[in-house]
Amino acid sequence: MPSFLGSPGLTTLPPWKVTALASIATFVVQLDGSALNVALPTIGRLFGASLSGLQWAVDAYTLAYSCLLLSAGAASDRFGPRCVFGWGLGVFVIASSLCALAPNMEALILGRVLQGAGGSILTPSSLALISQAYGDDRTTRAKAIGWWTAGGGVAITAGPIVGGLFIGSVGWRGIFLVNLPICLAGLAFASRRLAAQPTRSVPLGHDRAGQALAAVAMLGLVAGLIEGGSRGWNPGVMFGGIAVFMSAGAMFLRQEGRVLYPVLPLSLFRDRATCTAMVVGVVLSFCSFGTVFALSIYYQSVQGYSPVETGLAFIPFALTITAANLVGSTFAVRIGAARTMIAALMVCVSGYALLLRMEPSSTYAEMLAAQIMVRLGIGASVPLTTSMLLSSISATQVGTASAALNALRQAGAAIGVAVFGALMVTSPSWGFQMAALLSAVLLAAAAIVVVVLSGSKSA
Repeated sequence: MPSFLGSPGLTTLPPWKVTALASIATFVVQLDGSALNVALPTIGRLFGASLSGLQWAVDAYTLAYSCLLLSAGAASDRFGPRCVFGWGLGVFVIASSLCALAPNMEALILGRVLQGAGGSILTPSSLALISQAYGDDRTTRAKAIGWWTAGGGVAITAGPIVGGLFIGSVGWRGIFLVNLPICLAGLAFASRRLAAQPTRSVPLGHDRAGQALAAVAMLGLVAGLIEGGSRGWNPGVMFGGIAVFMSAGAMFLRQEGRVLYPVLPLSLFRDRATCTAMVVGVVLSFCSFGTVFALSIYYQSVQGYSPVETGLAFIPFALTITAANLVGSTFAVRIGAARTMIAALMVCVSGYALLLRMEPSSTYAEMLAAQIMVRLGIGASVPLTTSMLLSSISATQVGTASAALNALRQAGAAIGVAVFGALMVTSPSWGFQMAALLSAVLLAAAAIVVVVLSGSKSA
């Protein structure tokens, strides 16, 4: 077996180095979830793809990511995060190579599916590494999670920047090639410096039926939204997809309630803090990923930006979300996670309200002010959902619970891309305004959920 599967006696890294390694991993995973957005018009012209095909190139990644996260989290709890982390890096290298060499749209989508699988392995194991490194020190762990979240948050917003710069220099395939040296270096570092953990007694369930039902439910909903939207909001296709989602979803919940080792333990939802984290996490991802997708199309289709100009337009957003990730964690320690989250969500709502006033003739400066407010709110909220979750579960459930949260986040992201894309099919300008309105409503509802479930008390 490869050395990263663990032989005892390896050097234990200081917690801050573990945090750095885990943060780089989540950066790479989230980068590939967003970097492709700015390249979509270029890829569409090259492969002759429709808007629905471009949506699938994005959602193939997020669907595979979200559907496999649950099993990956259980594997991290069972085999130890170091072992699973190494395998995740290996899969991501292979998948990135396939995407970079894709000769057509179908091959690119298949490569994206495998990439999403690799990302699903990396995310819960990297978070579990941080949890192990800091133990019961909640304050320091919360700050480390802020850095880990910042890595992902920067990648989500910086993805279009990276994509635009690569398109202007080496071409869109460079978006995937850049992963190779980062992942290979991380794999070599982890295999030599991370201490191996013994296999735990936590049982690894084989809830294949639950895993399959979750995948069918998500695929049905996203397919209905993407294909229905591309056919002029065809009600038969859209309601058919929703029917598949509801039927498979109901069967999934029934399955999870009766099996011994479910992929998504329903017991997690008995805790209010956990429920708050899950609900807010879904809404934030829906709005954030959907907005990045829609904004990439809007800048190029409505305002006539080039791919490079579109990428550069995202730079302030990346800086804002990084600062907000860290500031949000700091305020949470002082005034409580719930109060901080409510304030951050309302900042988001205000930003989207400003976006409703934008027109095709609006200047970049006008768009910038609104988008900075959105990124401030999202950036401050995301790490708080993770901290809330980890503060309410036992150490043996870290992998499973973090996988559940991230699976729901990615499900929200996939649905956000599908919905926002469907809104923009007829008119990118009108669709972008409707996307902003929908985001404002959902984020306001999420703030109400936090108030109700937490009583506005610190979590």
